[in-house]
Amino acid sequence: GLAWGYLQFQRHLGPDQPIYGLQARAFTRAELPESVEEMAEDYLEQIRAVRPHGPYHLAGWSLGGLVAYEMAVRLQAAGERVGLLALIDAYHGQDLESERREILPELLEAIGIDARMVAEDGNPDMAQIMVGDVQIVDARSPGRFRGDIVFFTALRGRTADSPTGRSNWGPLVDGEIEDYALDVDHHLLLEPGPAAEMGAVLAAKLDKLQSTD
Repeated sequence: GLAWGYLQFQRHLGPDQPIYGLQARAFTRAELPESVEEMAEDYLEQIRAVRPHGPYHLAGWSLGGLVAYEMAVRLQAAGERVGLLALIDAYHGQDLESERREILPELLEAIGIDARMVAEDGNPDMAQIMVGDVQIVDARSPGRFRGDIVFFTALRGRTADSPTGRSNWGPLVDGEIEDYALDVDHHLLLEPGPAAEMGAVLAAKLDKLQSTD
């Protein structure tokens, strides 16, 4: 639900490519969203208030990847151009409940936050937000995306049954899925090392898009 980790990309993309991070509304209001579609629509309103028309470049990690995908589908349906769609170890249709574990302190440490800080009175219940995220992911069916996807796979912790970017998203995507493997656990993808690897890929993709516009 936090957007702070994405700021790691800023040092790799350069000053001419601003980054806008969107995070869970539950940090600023009481009610939780009921669907990925609701989250995507909310985020699109915020994005289009800053930039009414595309091209848009979207990236999302885990649940954020599902939201970014839904945003991309909706933008295309509205006649807008999606220049880049990057999914960071994000898979649809997964039984997330079966894989849940207490990783919140480790997640916070990875992005430089003291877990004790968010436990103080007046801060949102982050565990509740994470549980809500699991529930809304379990009940959705993605639409079709007309274009290519840049996919980043976390290699550690995978099993023989783990999905891949191509197997999971391929049936829904008209373009190519370009997969980049990272030797890291899923929940540590936005640490400086992995973020630098992904940032280099994203910078190259954005430079290529700018040169063809």
